[in-house]
Amino acid sequence: MRSDTDWSTLQERAKHQLNTVLARVLSELSETMPVFFLAFLEPATQINGILGRNRQNTLYALVRGLNDYLEDRLTGVQNAHYLEVNDLRQYYGDATAYDGYVSHFTHGGVLSSRQGHLIHLGILERVQAALRVLRGEHPVKLIITDLDNTIWKGVLAEADEIIPLEVTEGWPLGYVEALLACKQRGILLAICSKNDETVTRRNFEKVWGNRLQMEDFCSVQINWQPKSANIARILAETNILPEHTLFIDDSPLEISEVTRAYSQIRTLTGEPERWRHLLLYAPETQVLRVTEESVHRTELIQAKVARDQSALMQDRETWLQGS
Repeated sequence: MRSDTDWSTLQERAKHQLNTVLARVLSELSETMPVFFLAFLEPATQINGILGRNRQNTLYALVRGLNDYLEDRLTGVQNAHYLEVNDLRQYYGDATAYDGYVSHFTHGGVLSSRQGHLIHLGILERVQAALRVLRGEHPVKLIITDLDNTIWKGVLAEADEIIPLEVTEGWPLGYVEALLACKQRGILLAICSKNDETVTRRNFEKVWGNRLQMEDFCSVQINWQPKSANIARILAETNILPEHTLFIDDSPLEISEVTRAYSQIRTLTGEPERWRHLLLYAPETQVLRVTEESVHRTELIQAKVARDQSALMQDRETWLQGS
């Protein structure tokens, strides 16, 4: 808290000390057992007052920088994983969970309160979830989504006028953000909708523009056939099993029709406000790391489908010529 503190020198000294401790710990790591390094609890941001400079040259900036260094230092180290916990503290409420408001800033502890206990429980649950990700338990490899009341609000085919902001503001934007995050992780996206395809594609482009494109989906099935039949085509194109597939639809009747055909498929319906959180944070949608292959997995499947369709056309032409 001294005004003459040399924050640059202090940051380098702290990183050097942290690196010394890390080197000693990492040298003793087991070859088979993962070790999780919890983030330091970051002090309150308003250390220098309401109108003071709080982002730089403060204890908050120092600890935040150490967390950045810790995460970067552990990246690529086998069996060593950085685990963020500051979001848990903020989620349950700093005022009733973090002791920086009643004790000194450098203590960095959690209060013995109901919220404090929930943070400790949340950390244990996060470790458990991380272990499930590392073991690759029941991963979701394909997400199939409906359109009406799912990617946008309402049924666009029945709308007299479509105003993009009105049908996307709120949970649809969050849902699409989560879908694109899953795509970035290498999870394939597909569309299964009961609609007129020409009209729906036109409405889709009008509503989402470049924010979300049909090209983001490895398979697009828009017609009036049963959704289970369309899902059968999607599974065949992607060569993914039902147990590694998540189907999202606002209609319980459609969910029921699909699960009768595929009992092992996972489904999501009900309150759409929950979907974003589940897609972003469920262990089944996590990956250990994003690779170059995972980023381009959609394009690889699209190219495979195009090759398969071309081969079918060629075989048909050969058959016609031979007959």
